Amino acid sequence: MGVTVRLMKDGDFEAAAAILKKGSSGEPYCEGWGYGKALSRVKELFEISAEYCFVAENGKETIGIILCSAFTHDDGLRGFVDELWVLPEHQKKGVGTLLLAQAEKTFLKKGAKKLLLLSHTGTWPFDFYLAKGYTKDKYVLMEKTLKK
Repeated sequence: MGVTVRLMKDGDFEAAAAILKKGSSGEPYCEGWGYGKALSRVKELFEISAEYCFVAENGKETIGIILCSAFTHDDGLRGFVDELWVLPEHQKKGVGTLLLAQAEKTFLKKGAKKLLLLSHTGTWPFDFYLAKGYTKDKYVLMEKTLKK
């Protein structure tokens, strides 16, 4: 595999947004990211955490992204995987593993003790994270739809 991973830069926004839009629209997510919203999301995360945003390339083609952020907790620095997407035709070929490994390595260098993420249970991405050593914790994501 000739895939390389590098820090994201300004010129990667459009390709990253296209990957986010395409990846999130398929199974198991079926989310409705339009290109404009995806581009805003990429720029937002890059603006606050550029040092934790990476792209995977196969030659000159961007085929995957991982966008992470950092926050301070009582035990020190923690990382959070906000977005990890690989183009469907490049999935299950080690690209996601490379991106996740780069994020883990970067957070370790910064002194982080944990890297957190959200995943849909019962899906192949959930199984991917379990295989990479991630575990379910005691916290549960809760939500409330706000009404005017």
